[in-house]
Amino acid sequence: MTVASAPNSRRISYERRLEDGITLSATVSPCVFMYEGYPLQLTVRLSKDSPGDLGTAYLCDRTKNGSTFSEADFQSLADQIRTSPCSGCGNCAFDTWTVETNRFGLCESCFDADLYVEIESEEAANRMKLAEQDLRMREDGMAYRVSAWIHPGDADDYEVDWYFPTLPTEGRIWQLIRDEGSEVQDDYRIVEL
Repeated sequence: MTVASAPNSRRISYERRLEDGITLSATVSPCVFMYEGYPLQLTVRLSKDSPGDLGTAYLCDRTKNGSTFSEADFQSLADQIRTSPCSGCGNCAFDTWTVETNRFGLCESCFDADLYVEIESEEAANRMKLAEQDLRMREDGMAYRVSAWIHPGDADDYEVDWYFPTLPTEGRIWQLIRDEGSEVQDDYRIVEL
């Protein structure tokens, strides 16, 4: 284990070599210094000698902040971090009892793979739902769908669909998009049903 701090700085780094060429490293998160009273938070990374991040997590001590923590507090917090075998493949992952992550005991690769499958499944369900909706609208006499992304300046972007019996004009589409409060009028596509 190595702990180093730069002279006249609160930048402290921690490094612990684990087996199989894996390194656990920790630094004080920048937010600790950016926001007055922000609790001591460490950014913790697992990495291997070969390229590729094995995961990032955060560990917090709410009893300390940027102006009250010491190097010993930092080291004590970093020393608590443990790893455990990934519940999916057995590779190195963060021990969920010692550091908070949203990985549920999975390594970064397994978490990413599961997330990809979940996203693909949701996208497939959304495509099927839209195809069924298109079919119903075509049966009701509609011939075109306009799918547009609405970009309000003060809220999250969202998608809308409008159906038309004839090909809508560009001006009509722009007006609908403006009526939704979008700051961008040209993020749409026209689909013939």
